[in-house]
Amino acid sequence: MKNSLDQIDTLNNLYRAFERKLTKKHDNIPFGERAFFECKGKYKFMESGECTVFGKKVVKAYKKTAEASFDEAEEQVTRGEKGIVVVLEILDHVGHEVGSEGTKYINAAKMVIERTKKLFNHFKEKNPDGTCILISDHGMGDVLTGVDVLNPMKRLFGLPGEKYQVYNDSLYLRIWADSNDMLLKIGSYLNKIDCLYQIDESNRQKNGVTKHELGDLIYVLKNGYYFNPNCFGVSLRGGVAGLHGYMEPLDQVSGILVTEFGSGEMIDAMNVFNTVRDAIGK
Repeated sequence: MKNSLDQIDTLNNLYRAFERKLTKKHDNIPFGERAFFECKGKYKFMESGECTVFGKKVVKAYKKTAEASFDEAEEQVTRGEKGIVVVLEILDHVGHEVGSEGTKYINAAKMVIERTKKLFNHFKEKNPDGTCILISDHGMGDVLTGVDVLNPMKRLFGLPGEKYQVYNDSLYLRIWADSNDMLLKIGSYLNKIDCLYQIDESNRQKNGVTKHELGDLIYVLKNGYYFNPNCFGVSLRGGVAGLHGYMEPLDQVSGILVTEFGSGEMIDAMNVFNTVRDAIGK
């Protein structure tokens, strides 16, 4: 019954939209895959209060808008706080909406840069020996078109269930199967899709995803594509104009680290944590 409901796209999307917006108990996982994804991920710095970064307690400045977050951070500096973390979502949200070349995105980026400079200068006035770090853990690449693999897979291999399970967000696709034969069949189909490539064993080791509980097969889309439909989003919202998370080494989707000990260094987004840790001597 649950798997059958997944085939009725309108009903499924309406239910998922309702559950996401009102109950907020789960991400938008299709009915038949609910049991596999009961735990919803949470951003570490999304709530106000204290958190620990590299072993040090800091005060988070996070509000509903970027402007409000900067205002809160300015007040914290004025009160004498020395360890402050400001977390912003605006570029992520606007980038999805208009892409990295959109006027709205460019204006938002200018605002973030101006307010960051002001905050850094204010902090240095109060704490001449303090350290300021600006991190972008990813950039934003423009989207070309959506790619549908879920519906063809259901037609070719049957509904997800006992023989195989599939989960994908906007860019990454993970497959589990009960037999090597089924994995070979699914892999043969997916490997023929030009805009999709498999994360091989060496990359799985590099990125710490060797455990098969994370996927017997893991695929990622090439720059400019996104999965539609996908298990995370609801197609009623329409397509997106920009996405992050592409693995290709492109400047626009790389992480950026700007600090007193490395001005404007471009780094791999997956190495941001290690770079900051090494830079501050942890």
